[in-house]
Amino acid sequence: MRHKNPPTYPMDQAYWYLCPNSLERLTKNIEVDLVIVGGGMTGLSAAQAAIKRGLSVAIVEKTFVGSGASGKSSGFITPDAEFSFSDLVRMHGAQDAQRIWQFIQSGVDTIYSNIMQYSFECGYEKKDTLTLASTKHSVKKIIHEHETRLKYDLESNFYTQQTVSTAIQNSGYYAGVSYGKTFSIKAFDYCQGMKNILQQQGVHIFEESPVIKILSDRIKTHDAQVTAKHILIASDYALSELAPFAYDIYHAQTFLLVSAPLSETLARELFPERPMMAWDTDLIYHYFRLTHDNRLLLGGADIFSTYSSQPSFHNRRVFKQLSHYAQKYFPQLPLQWEYMWPGLIGITKDLFPLAGKDKDNPNIYYISGAAGLPWAAALGRYAIDALYEKRDDLDEFFNPYRRFCIPHALQAIMGTRLAFALSNFKQVGSL
Repeated sequence: MRHKNPPTYPMDQAYWYLCPNSLERLTKNIEVDLVIVGGGMTGLSAAQAAIKRGLSVAIVEKTFVGSGASGKSSGFITPDAEFSFSDLVRMHGAQDAQRIWQFIQSGVDTIYSNIMQYSFECGYEKKDTLTLASTKHSVKKIIHEHETRLKYDLESNFYTQQTVSTAIQNSGYYAGVSYGKTFSIKAFDYCQGMKNILQQQGVHIFEESPVIKILSDRIKTHDAQVTAKHILIASDYALSELAPFAYDIYHAQTFLLVSAPLSETLARELFPERPMMAWDTDLIYHYFRLTHDNRLLLGGADIFSTYSSQPSFHNRRVFKQLSHYAQKYFPQLPLQWEYMWPGLIGITKDLFPLAGKDKDNPNIYYISGAAGLPWAAALGRYAIDALYEKRDDLDEFFNPYRRFCIPHALQAIMGTRLAFALSNFKQVGSL
């Protein structure tokens, strides 16, 4: 059923996202083995790995745990993000692609294990991952992904234009590929749940405590400092403000649109076979799933908003675009949009994360550009292994000092937004 009148603009906020009532600030100096700057998925996962080693740990967060990209995310827990498995094979060869895929899968496993072990409520729902060809031309990409996954013994289910309706009730997709052992969550609730668990295990968590200075053995806020043997900076796109990577870290902006709850009947009809988390193959892709309470969550952006310097609240252009997308592909749904919000996700020019030790101070470790929650969880654990076991098996991909296709000198002339846009579209467009 199509809207007869333009839809009412929704509230500019995440419907699951609320500032906690009780926040502990850093007001006095303390000393620990490890201090982590940033209370998102990466920082929480690193803290968990460190506390298991018997280390004393403090997390220092400028607002509150889960307030950044992690808590505002779509909650897709799947190895797919910016790169599919066939993308990784093309870029790095089969052997390295499998190593990277297994690494991302370890992040999926970490999140799953915590939910099962601690049983906190975070909207966990088992959902398969589904990639959909939105054009006839992109069917080749879907077929290639399916064949590549099968070749390397990964689960893969292929849907033709005639059979894709068994996976999703739609009116316009040309093909699809899916696989299981993935799930969705309310990521903000997950972060808050892990905050409580970690505090119970002895991790110091300080919120509303912006870090203003990083030294070789301590971090400083306006009110106090934390002295530590090791420092982990896990502040996503804000890393460029705290570390020497202003030319190498920027952000991409995406939007999430959430509808009023659908009836159980309509929700089941949307994904007839089993619940799914879906992407399409557009250059700036759309992604969607049903939430735990049967709301349609639809994400996307456009070329004008993706590299905005600041979050674009109340963006009617993107709202109109996403609304039209829903009307095109889900005309049977009587959608009423209730929430919409922007999110900034840290990125590099090659869309691979930045993770590694400071070249002058090896006790300082940086992480940014985690393309998805599983990446973030895996990188948090990887950082602790790197700091305390000298792990380096994936450093060639994550090296924070690696060279990119647009060098710093040229970026200074053309501007950061254009440099990142050209680099990212070149990377994605070649896949």
